[in-house]
Amino acid sequence: MPSIDLLELVNLMNNLPPWFRYLWMGVCALAVLLTLAGIIWSSLKRPETATDSSTNSQTSNPIPIGNGISIVNNGTLNLTIQDFGPVAIARAHAVTVDGNADIEFVLLHSSAVWKFNSDSAFVTPAGAHADIERFLRSPEFAERASTYADILCLGTSSSVSERAIISTIPLSRDRAIRLCRMVQTAPIGGEVRVSALGLGYHTVPASKNSTEERQQRAAVLVGVGNRVGDPDLPAIVRQLMVSGPIGGFDFRPYSALQGTSPLIVEQVTSLPVQ
Repeated sequence: MPSIDLLELVNLMNNLPPWFRYLWMGVCALAVLLTLAGIIWSSLKRPETATDSSTNSQTSNPIPIGNGISIVNNGTLNLTIQDFGPVAIARAHAVTVDGNADIEFVLLHSSAVWKFNSDSAFVTPAGAHADIERFLRSPEFAERASTYADILCLGTSSSVSERAIISTIPLSRDRAIRLCRMVQTAPIGGEVRVSALGLGYHTVPASKNSTEERQQRAAVLVGVGNRVGDPDLPAIVRQLMVSGPIGGFDFRPYSALQGTSPLIVEQVTSLPVQ
């Protein structure tokens, strides 16, 4: 192909009709503008980065769960405590019109449940002795508890008549209070308000001392941290429990959650040092 020098190109353009020259210059100008726009867009665009939803609860969109309460589900933290066993910590960020807070359900039922008819002893789901103090004095629990301003101790009893059916509700309350006393003696540090919450008895029939029945006597703690404003904690905890299983554990069959009555939470003060 013969080459065309710059002078010949200028002469060629001068011999073209004026409308064609203007069209050509417009096309060239448009090409330049598109090139500049591409350069500017590339400089402004930021690469997308993956985020961990469990550590960005306040920036995620809360999901309504009823009664003016919305949550961000922050997933479940699974721990294995030496000489104790597995512990699941189900985490959520709760938002209400009065404030918000981080809520953690510390589920111990895979490793320790209340012994039948007892408000002081624990067994494993298989029926062997369990020492819950090994969890309460573990560095893993101390680390979680250091973020809590409140701890709710949940008391439960099974569908089998522990101390006769008329006393199963007081038994769940007694267990909640005893669990609070254990938490208060644990080396968690800091000022943490500890309260008891009895959930009554489980309403689904199960054979005595079966794994299912033992796990109805679950030991559960609820830790509350990053509290802003004055959220109604009992209402939040209740709504979370009636909204579905938490960390694989279903609280809905307990008698205290039947109907719409508010939960009774009792603050447990520390015993005087002897």
